[in-house]
Amino acid sequence: MTEKSRLVNILDKVLPKDIPGEIIVLTQHQRVSRMLQNNLVQGSECEKMLVRVRVEEGGRVGEEATNVFSLSSLRQTVARARKLAETGRPGPLILSGYKGYREMSQAPAATSTQSPQAQAAMLAPLADLAGKANLLVDACLSAEIGELAIVNTLGLAAHTKAAFSEAKISVASTTGPGRGCGYACDRNAEKLDVIAPFFRAAAKCQASERPLPLPAGEYTVILEPAAAADLIRVAAKIFFDGRAFLERRTPFAQLGARLFGDQLSIWDDSLHPQGLQMPFDFEGVPKQRLNLVNRGIIQAVCLDNETAAQLKTVSTGHAALPDSGSGPIPRHLAVEAGNAMIDDMIASTKRGILVSRFHDISVLDSCAAVITGTTACGTLLVEEGKLTAALPDLRFVQNLSRALSNIEMTGDETKLFGGLWEGLLVPALKLNRFSFLTGNTGQV
Repeated sequence: MTEKSRLVNILDKVLPKDIPGEIIVLTQHQRVSRMLQNNLVQGSECEKMLVRVRVEEGGRVGEEATNVFSLSSLRQTVARARKLAETGRPGPLILSGYKGYREMSQAPAATSTQSPQAQAAMLAPLADLAGKANLLVDACLSAEIGELAIVNTLGLAAHTKAAFSEAKISVASTTGPGRGCGYACDRNAEKLDVIAPFFRAAAKCQASERPLPLPAGEYTVILEPAAAADLIRVAAKIFFDGRAFLERRTPFAQLGARLFGDQLSIWDDSLHPQGLQMPFDFEGVPKQRLNLVNRGIIQAVCLDNETAAQLKTVSTGHAALPDSGSGPIPRHLAVEAGNAMIDDMIASTKRGILVSRFHDISVLDSCAAVITGTTACGTLLVEEGKLTAALPDLRFVQNLSRALSNIEMTGDETKLFGGLWEGLLVPALKLNRFSFLTGNTGQV
């Protein structure tokens, strides 16, 4: 019996037969190895499991969850969900019927079997490289395996596994405030390169020593892919959340509005061959490409079964993680690349700022798309087409729609960021008139 058959058969035994119901099982096994200030430290392993049951009884919906997977626990969870339906929200419980989905291999053995010793061997060279350069390196190397199964009373029986490996690297100076960060991820741990991200982080660290003050004002910014990804993640929640759109909490009232510059096109595609693929969402709806922004114009928002029903349409396949508390948002975004290299962006800038990362971004006003945060991991001044000085971390307060309307240049290649059940492909961006305060002045 296959893993899918075994798991689905267990769930089918406890699935209610007399009322509409759904059971979802989500598992995660993560192994992490760390380096702290050039020294390998104790790694860790953790396992998580979530079982969520939803039922409709008496015209109301009951929902219950557990982290114990056994027949007795499952039956008790179903019973509690039925009891909670007595005082639950009004129905109906909208379920996904079986429509078929693309079978795909997302769990390479190299990731699922990677040992702590193998992870330590990957990190070990970083200590030697950092020591020779008089730098301090912190690194985190993780490998995750996840499994997702969904069954319901409409005959849905969906199952998939996924693996994900990533390296997060931070390099600090031993003589000053210089700091740089590097990142890499892949489904296959054997393909993960930790050396290249280290060298990028080390170079940024050395370039960001002795920062100079900068007056507050509007500046041209060159966002490296990691910084651009930080902004796009926030944009996903502000602009593309179908529940927020339904509740009129988005910066636009109707689709077809022009919110961004015509250089910006964004879509969600969990089947993208260069991304971190996923065959269906957390309600079992098959995934497909969804065009969100075309040349600056909002084309669509993300929907799950419930929001789609309220809008009298069908789900786009964006049901959220069961324990996330969020609405339907895109989890596999791609931003269309352009034709500029970062060197071109710098060379064409009279006075501006190169941003490596953003940190601690928060939304001040979702309807107005106003956000705040700080730069991080190396912020550099650009003058007359050259990097001339280091800057401190700078706080910004910015209208995100306006920022993405002021795109001057777009990078010619995308970089992958992600997680076990999500992925993001983003190029570098050059934006005009980005608003900074004078240094990191704390929370706004």
